[in-house]
Amino acid sequence: GIQCDAVPTLLPWRIVRFRTPAPSDSMKFETLLETLEVREFRGRYLPYATLRKQLEALKSKQGPELEDVASKWRSSVEREVARIAMHIDGGLKELKVGLSALTKLAQGAAEGNAPPYMEIRSLDAFDNLLEGVGRYRNFAEVNYAALIRLMQHYDEELGTKEGVIVHLPTFVEKMGLDRFDAVESEIKAAMRASSHLPGLDTNPRVARMMAGLGTLRRSGLGHADFNRPSFALGLVFGLCGAFLLMILMLCFLPSLRPETFNTKYFLAPLGLFRLTLTVPLVYWSMGAVTWVCDMKHINYMFLLGIDPRCQLNSSFFMKRAALLTSTWMLILIGYIVDYKFELIGSGDTKGAGVVRGSWHYHLYPMATLLITLVVELSPSKVFQYSYRWGLFKSFCRFA
Repeated sequence: GIQCDAVPTLLPWRIVRFRTPAPSDSMKFETLLETLEVREFRGRYLPYATLRKQLEALKSKQGPELEDVASKWRSSVEREVARIAMHIDGGLKELKVGLSALTKLAQGAAEGNAPPYMEIRSLDAFDNLLEGVGRYRNFAEVNYAALIRLMQHYDEELGTKEGVIVHLPTFVEKMGLDRFDAVESEIKAAMRASSHLPGLDTNPRVARMMAGLGTLRRSGLGHADFNRPSFALGLVFGLCGAFLLMILMLCFLPSLRPETFNTKYFLAPLGLFRLTLTVPLVYWSMGAVTWVCDMKHINYMFLLGIDPRCQLNSSFFMKRAALLTSTWMLILIGYIVDYKFELIGSGDTKGAGVVRGSWHYHLYPMATLLITLVVELSPSKVFQYSYRWGLFKSFCRFA
């Protein structure tokens, strides 16, 4: 017969063999499942913790009552497996619809005048479909792992092996874990038929590198950049929030010499501050939009007709926005402190009624403008000047 500790399951990165767990291992395995869950499928996984608690009720049952409770538990598992299989069916059908539309588009481009980069755009779109199949495969494998562990606990509670030997193969067959290879083969066949790039017949990843698309996806399977905010980004948000509170506090503090404080003169340089602030706001907006598109697996590169070899992503936009925003706030704080408390001095203002003013106050907004220009004009292998010029023209159209 099949031993419980010899049942393998294929997880995304390795083959794991489950041993019959000790009682203290159940919470560890539940935590492991939570770490493997992807936000896209949150709430659709097999409810391992609930089904595990229901199994504990079998300890106090005996005879016909035990069989009745066990039968109800198996029915609950069967309903959950059917729900998971239905979700996988729906996802694979959507991918096939996208494959059909993309194949027609690629065929039409091969017959007529195709837009620039259409071939590698199609390759990138096909790769997105393969990534989608990988996400659903991972979803099915995590549920498969939970199902194996539940069947092992079921055999422990009843003192039999029919959970792993009899019921598990039935549940796995209903889940349909063997259909992903067929869908992947169909996508790869359509990819080879629609492109003449070398390397597709042997290795699509090599073909991606030869086409200049790279080997890494903008969004990936449970990638940390998209499933949880990075520590650095959270630190920047906290720093900007602290700077904002400091700015508000400084604005409400009384001036050192109220008789020479002039509100109009104080607000005059803020126009240039506002102008330079638009640049990081544009970067924050672009980073947020691309991040949401990556989270929802929207191929915005294909929809907007962007060269798929472009390596700009949400992480780049947000890092640049964080740099410019923190610098802008720091200089603004320096200006407010200097004007209200005259740290550097404001010229000859000893006479009564003389308005406080000095040429050096205008150096602060000029510093923000200079830093913004230096950052924008500095060379970058990722953010090419053609991309910056296109971004500038788009901003001018809507400004």
